[in-house]
Amino acid sequence: MTAFTIGTWNCRMALDRKRAAAEKLGCDVLVVPECSSKPALSKEAGVSFLWKRGRFSSKGRGVFGFRGWRLEPVKEATPLPWVLPVRVFDPAGSEAALLLAIWTIQNKEERWPSYSAQVGAALDAWEREIRTERVILAGGPLG
Repeated sequence: MTAFTIGTWNCRMALDRKRAAAEKLGCDVLVVPECSSKPALSKEAGVSFLWKRGRFSSKGRGVFGFRGWRLEPVKEATPLPWVLPVRVFDPAGSEAALLLAIWTIQNKEERWPSYSAQVGAALDAWEREIRTERVILAGGPLG
């Protein structure tokens, strides 16, 4: 199994302004709740980026791979709006983990469950993978 560093940081839609601080984290993979759909960092060479819309079209959760770490989206059998499932691959191309990037938010209009119930729904939906694979949950708030 390939070891890697993962971080999570809610930059509150200001990742472009706070980029220097994000770089200081030195993560191979960074999960960013409240991420815009087109941050400048996502367009840079060597950066792998995936994004899923949240409650509003302007922000969602973003996942970044740096220094050769590559990300691929995973098709969800039971799509949950607060989860972005991602396969993480090391620079050599080997799969390192299944990452469930979570951004739990209140959505009373659509009657979403509580923060902790959203995490519980993610655990239920991905139970088989959690039992059989290397799975990482990261994001926020997680309950």
